Amino acid sequence: GMDLVTVTDHDSIDAAEALRHHPDFFLSEEVTCRTSRGTELHVGVYDIDERDNVELQRRRDDLASLFAYLGERELLFAINHVFSGLTGARVEADYDEFAERFPAVEVLNGQMLPVANRHAASFAARHRKIALGGSDSHTLASLGGTYTKVVGACDHREFLNGLKRGRTEVVGEAGNYAKLTRAVLE
Repeated sequence: GMDLVTVTDHDSIDAAEALRHHPDFFLSEEVTCRTSRGTELHVGVYDIDERDNVELQRRRDDLASLFAYLGERELLFAINHVFSGLTGARVEADYDEFAERFPAVEVLNGQMLPVANRHAASFAARHRKIALGGSDSHTLASLGGTYTKVVGACDHREFLNGLKRGRTEVVGEAGNYAKLTRAVLE
């Protein structure tokens, strides 16, 4: 029942290959990077092409170069699951960098616990960032259960323009241990 679909696979666009011919699909990627202090982070980058994928991977270990490229190409990007322990411990300076550099924050992740999502939503609101949601599904069981809406968007371009203007509504539910266990066992 979704009007548009994107896949943000980790450091690859290969999983999206089967979907790329659909008119309601656009290509995106979750890029694994390191902060200037060495902390790992996941950056969602939306509406890319093959050339972008190559450049994102080439620049992923040089965050300043990655930010320069994203700005030059005017690509929307977000810090994903910013309050998750999955990418390691954070220091205060990391959050300062996120607040300064990222236009968007994933505030509702379908696999993260509610407390992590609440912290992300509070961070995004405090710093006036675009709020995004996503399922972060690694199994079919929770695919598309959490997502971002742009009310009134009729096509891919309008949706992305609405995202960039912050006209977003996140929909779905946070993760929990039962949901995560069920997804792994199914």
